[in-house]
Amino acid sequence: MVSFESDILKIFFLSSFDADRTVTFAKRCLSQVRRETKNSVSNEEAVVIASPIIVKYWFLLRKSLDRHHRMSYPKAGFEFPEKIDFGPWREFLLKARDEEILAVLFLLVLKWPSAAVSEGLNASLGSLHTRVSRGLEWLIKVSDFASQPDFQRGPT
Repeated sequence: MVSFESDILKIFFLSSFDADRTVTFAKRCLSQVRRETKNSVSNEEAVVIASPIIVKYWFLLRKSLDRHHRMSYPKAGFEFPEKIDFGPWREFLLKARDEEILAVLFLLVLKWPSAAVSEGLNASLGSLHTRVSRGLEWLIKVSDFASQPDFQRGPT
């Protein structure tokens, strides 16, 4: 069965960059997810049930943040490469729509099955994939990735 603990921590930290709030909201969310998914028969069924619960707590977490709060890294439990630049990701969080951010987090960061997320969020597969596409467009814009000299479109 899916262990949601690390997935919830990833989503919440990458949405807030606030270690204390991440842990606080993740505990509440995880408690409800565990209660609701304890009788799930499959991973996909658990994802369908967990998705809207995670979204509910994600919105509560985001509401609790001030748009210009400082990053606070957790003391343990999260590992990042030493010289990672979260600037483009933070810009993405400020500029993209919530639906696009969530779609990118669920499908690209966590790699959850799109059919299960689609059902859990009550959105069509097409809508979900459009949100991912728009999210990626935002990420490319804010990262200035496309202007890098070694960036090439299409196969080489």
